[in-house]
Order: sequence, then C-alpha cells, then structure tokens
Amino acid sequence: MSVPCALYRVRDDRSRLLYVGISEAPLSRMAGHDRSSGWAHKAADISIEWHPSRDDARTAESAAILAEDPIHNMNRPGGDQMRWVRWIIAQDRGVHADDVTTAEVERVVDDFCRTLAPTRRIGRHLSGGAG
Repeated sequence: MSVPCALYRVRDDRSRLLYVGISEAPLSRMAGHDRSSGWAHKAADISIEWHPSRDDARTAESAAILAEDPIHNMNRPGGDQMRWVRWIIAQDRGVHADDVTTAEVERVVDDFCRTLAPTRRIGRHLSGGAG
C-alpha cells in the first residue's frame, strides 16, 4: 500500500523559491531544515501538494526543481557548482547570493567559456550542460 507523500515549496518574504522537497511529514521535515540548513530562517511561506506515493512525489519534485530553479536545492543540474558561481558573482556585485539569478550565472559561465576556450568543458559542467 502506498503512503501519501507531500511535495513542498518554501518561499521567502519576496516570494523567491528557496527550496523544493518531498516528505511524508513535511512540517517535521521543515523543522529538520531549520536545524541544519542555512536558509530555513528565511522561510515566509510553505506550500504543500500531496501525491499518492513517494515515487509520484519524487517525479513531481524533479520536474519542479528543473522548471522552477529553487535557490538552495543542490540536486538540480549543476546545483553545488552553481551555488559557488552565484556566491562569487554576489561578492563581486556587493549583493546577496539569493539576488543573483540563474540566467546571470549562466551568462557569466558562458562569457568565461568564450574568454578561456580551454575551460569550455568546465563551463558546460557548471551550467548543467554536457561536457
């Protein structure tokens, strides 16, 4: 028998999508994020969407991460690398990393690749493309 599982989205006070996750107990899971993440204190809104099974929720989660690009999900294409590129751009511009868009990160990676042709494979890896 399948157990219902929730897909949850966490947004900040500016409605930016911070995180997408799944859990059979989403509020308990958020308490875990509160203890272990660097972003949960920014949560202003949590939306919960129930699915008939964990597999269904996982499929919806993967689609949501790819389509909606949450700031703090590391399991999106290039997630961990994108986080560092985003941080470097933010430091250079004097803004918070949450204010740097994925489009800006990809533009910087593309510019870097055009400037330094030997690093082209690295740039494609960072932006989630094939290397």
